[in-house]
Amino acid sequence: MDKVVDGVDKFLNYGPLGFSALIFVIVVIALLAGRSNENRDRMLRLIIWAGLFVYCVAAALAFVSEYTDSRQKVISAALGTELNQAAQQAQAAIGRIKTIPGMVSGSCSGGESGVNPKNFNKVVATANDAAESMVVVYGSLRSALAYAPPSAEPIN
Repeated sequence: MDKVVDGVDKFLNYGPLGFSALIFVIVVIALLAGRSNENRDRMLRLIIWAGLFVYCVAAALAFVSEYTDSRQKVISAALGTELNQAAQQAQAAIGRIKTIPGMVSGSCSGGESGVNPKNFNKVVATANDAAESMVVVYGSLRSALAYAPPSAEPIN
């Protein structure tokens, strides 16, 4: 019985949407459980409609509350400073990563006009992947700062 209660609790952790999913699961179990009669079918239909109604209301309220909140999101000045520093470090790392293929190419035995090292193509591909990843990190940090700029006032 404890497993059943834990399972129900997991559904309810998701609020009204979880409640609607729980209603759906209960109805499916009831339909698979056995015999059908008119009264039972009517009750299951009512339960399904109630679950659908709860789901629609919860989804509408989540949508409306997200888009009608006109307050500007802000973060603390200290966090803003940390995010700015992280963005600057990411930008600097992008430049340093892009120099790796040139350093490896110039280190071959014949100098600049010699043959590239054996794994040169893997080094270039890895450096390009790392640079692209850092560009994504940099963009994410800048987007976060644009979405919720640092506040000069303390945040409660």
